[in-house]
Amino acid sequence: MAEETKKMTLKANDGKIFEIEEDIARMSGVLKAIIDEKCCDKSLVPLPNVDGSNLAKIIEFLRKHQEFRKTADQSGDAKAFNRNFFDGLKDRCEMVELLKAANYLAIKELLDVVAQGIADRIKNMTLEKVRSFFGVESDYTQEEENAFREKYFWAFEGLDDED
Repeated sequence: MAEETKKMTLKANDGKIFEIEEDIARMSGVLKAIIDEKCCDKSLVPLPNVDGSNLAKIIEFLRKHQEFRKTADQSGDAKAFNRNFFDGLKDRCEMVELLKAANYLAIKELLDVVAQGIADRIKNMTLEKVRSFFGVESDYTQEEENAFREKYFWAFEGLDDED
């Protein structure tokens, strides 16, 4: 007779409910701590910093990486999955929200994948394009910015000016 898989129920901040196997949930430092804690109720775990859309992606990521661990595939298929997973994110907001959720849940593998994807996306961008990508406005006057550009000219070499 097969052993029954223990599961836990997660509630996203938008009220969406997800069921996840405990062995997969343990890939999250936060969920592992909750599972291992003897005193708290594990029947419904609220995740106030994660919305349902991101939680669905996170669970998909964790399940797939659990498969890779079971088959000892940490190279080709896993790398292709990670690349496709990140490329499937629609826009900057989705990337940043997923990055924050991975950090909140302490999922190092996902945090690494999303952070590397963002780094690759902004690599060789001009300062203005990076600001635009992240929606950041400059706090510096034009004179202050020009002074920085003169003093640290090497930091602005080799950047892509094209769109």
